[in-house]
Order: sequence, then C-alpha cells, then structure tokens
Amino acid sequence: MVVLNFYGSIKSAICISNKLKLYISNFNSDNIPEWISGWKGELEEELLQAMAINVLNNKRYNIQKGDPLIILYNNIFPNNPTTTSLTKKQIENITDKMVCIYFNYEYSDMPMGDWTTNCFDGRFCEEDYAEKIISFLNFLACSINRIQDFPNPTPNWIYSSNYDKVDERRLFWNQNKFGSDEFIKSLIEWGRLIDNFLQTENDYYQLDFLCNAIFDESKCDTYQYMKLFSLCQMFLENKRESELDEKLPFFLDERIDFKTRKQMAQQLRRIRNKIAHGDFKHFNNEIEKYAQKFLDGKLYYDYTEYSRQNWVLLSICCTLKDALALIIYYLLFKREDLDYLKKEYKNESTNN
Repeated sequence: MVVLNFYGSIKSAICISNKLKLYISNFNSDNIPEWISGWKGELEEELLQAMAINVLNNKRYNIQKGDPLIILYNNIFPNNPTTTSLTKKQIENITDKMVCIYFNYEYSDMPMGDWTTNCFDGRFCEEDYAEKIISFLNFLACSINRIQDFPNPTPNWIYSSNYDKVDERRLFWNQNKFGSDEFIKSLIEWGRLIDNFLQTENDYYQLDFLCNAIFDESKCDTYQYMKLFSLCQMFLENKRESELDEKLPFFLDERIDFKTRKQMAQQLRRIRNKIAHGDFKHFNNEIEKYAQKFLDGKLYYDYTEYSRQNWVLLSICCTLKDALALIIYYLLFKREDLDYLKKEYKNESTNN
C-alpha cells in the first residue's frame, strides 16, 4: 500500500487499471479491502514522528520553518486554518483525506500464477509494487521531452508500507496547486494506457521488467549507463548492435541536429563496448572524446561535486533516460511504429 501526495475525498474505491486491479481510495472509502483501513492509525503515528524529527532538525540547523504538520493541515483545510498544535481529531482529519493506491486482485485476474510467482504480490523483503508503478509513471512524465500525450499531473508517493524508517521530508510533500480531481483523472488515463498495452502474457512480464529496471534510477554511474543503454538496445536492435547508430538518434534530443545525434549514438556505443570488454583505459579515452565533442563549452563542470568522468556519465545517463522515456512512449502509443523501426528499418550501415 502506497500513499500519494495529494488529498481529497473518495466515496468509493476507484479502479485505475482493470487488468492490474489497481485501485485508489481513502482509508475509509466504501468497497475497500479490510486491511487498507487498518493502515490509518499507522499513518497517524508516522505523521507525529515525522513532525517531531522535522522540529528537531530545524532546531539543530537553525532553520526558521513552521510546524510541518500545521502547514499540511492548513493546506488541506484552508477554510479552517489553525496556528496551534493539532488535536488527535485534526490529525485524523488529515489521514481521512489521504489517498492510497494498492492492488486488489484474484490470481485468476491476470496470467502471473499464484502467490509463489505473481510479481505484483506484496512481500516483506521487496518494495511495494504500487510504489514501483508510481515511480515508473513519474520516470515517463518527468523526462525532458515532457511528452504532451502523457497524462498530467502525475502524482508521486509520500509513504510506502514496506519501509520501516520514517521519511520525515517525503511525508509532507503536497502538490496543492492541483486538485484531487485532476490527479484522479490523470491516474485513470495512465491506467487506460497500461490496460491498452497489456494484451498478452508477455506484456505483463515486459511491464514488470521495465518497472524493476527503472525503479532505482537515481544514480548516474557506469552501471546505470550500461543498464540504460541495454534497455534502449532491447527495444531497437534487431540483429546487430551497430543498428543503434542509426536508430537511437530518433530518440535523442530533437533540439540537436540529426547529424550530431548520429555521432552521439556512435560514441555512446563505443563507450558501452569498452565497458563490456573490460577495456577501462580506452573507456576513459572514449569518455573524454564524448566530453570534448558534445559537452565542453555547454556544460559547467563543478569539480567540487563530481570528477570530470562522473560529470560526463551523469550527462549521458540523463540523455539515455530521456531517450528511453520516448521509446516507452512509442511502446504505449505507437507500438507498430516501434516494431517497424526495430524489425524493418533499413539503411546502409545496418546492412553492412
């Protein structure tokens, strides 16, 4: 179970994805699983703990900020603001407005087997899958391409039931410039996209693969670079790796001229190959070539933050994240075009 960063009243649980049996509701909505309502008291305790930690941190670092719990309450109930410590009833009013997202399915609802194999089941030593879904949607929605066809606004999560440690900052996120109706409408649209994509058993497995691959994408290092390049390769390569020299440029930043994008794709593949073959001396050389050709004069390197090599890796990881988001856009909206590009697209370099 995951709590989202918007608040509102939901009378009865709303199905977001019929094929995943993914729902949103309040803790006291109609037609919810019994175990969902049991988390309400847990969230009230989490709020109090998070508030106490915030207050201590503000004193420790001499930060002049108000009580985050009072600020949150006033954002949710602007017509009935308070300046004093919240009562138990007022804290309950906050959790009554919280919106959670969760799975509620029978094993016969999807082709993923029983509880021993179904990847969407909640497990103690794995991240909550609703959290993975929300992270996946944000990966797509927050790419530099800002693809207009993706639903907007896309909520993020502020609490996940599989974490033991209180996240005192995340818990007080509140996207109050958007109303709950806008977020709910957006989630329903995301669910429609997912349901349209899930046509075969293999599609379920592919969605699972992508959610897990993208879930921990915060680091921008050599390992992340290899993963991102491999994901692009999975969607674009038909027979030879060199095909990416011609295909990947279609998904790189369109503000860059196509000839330069082709050169970037070629250099990205050279960097990938040096890593794959363990040739780290020449890997460093290829990284430097990329920096001199595509970044120097355009990117400010603060060497107190990262080394030169890590600045380059940060940049190319961001480039590949945006390319991957655009590829997944085609997977969701223009699947036949993506299949054509992978299997039928011909040019001189890929025929060699």
